[in-house]
Amino acid sequence: MLRGTRMVTDARPDHRNDITEANLRKRADAYVLGGIMAARFDIVTARDCTSSPPAEGESAVGALFIKQSCEMNDAVNARKIILRVSFYRKPGQSGTNPQLPTQLTEGQFESSARLEIRKIN
Repeated sequence: MLRGTRMVTDARPDHRNDITEANLRKRADAYVLGGIMAARFDIVTARDCTSSPPAEGESAVGALFIKQSCEMNDAVNARKIILRVSFYRKPGQSGTNPQLPTQLTEGQFESSARLEIRKIN
């Protein structure tokens, strides 16, 4: 019997050569799946989600910082839905090369969505 399912976005960098058909969207867009899944499972941000502030060394990507955790008990379908969405720079990551500030870096950010659906006994 299936007790749960988990879906996690692919964290591999866009610039790898071995990615073929699995690379349908850019890795930077991975966090967008969180909004799609929230809408699909009727997760309401104000009711079901908490946003964490940046930890030491973490920063926004441009003007956007997302570090969100959502949980919802769906009693009608006897399941618990857990959604984690992230879009930010980890400590030590930067949008530009520290030695050459006019050079942009590639792939230095966390962009992910993780959905878990567990059966409630």
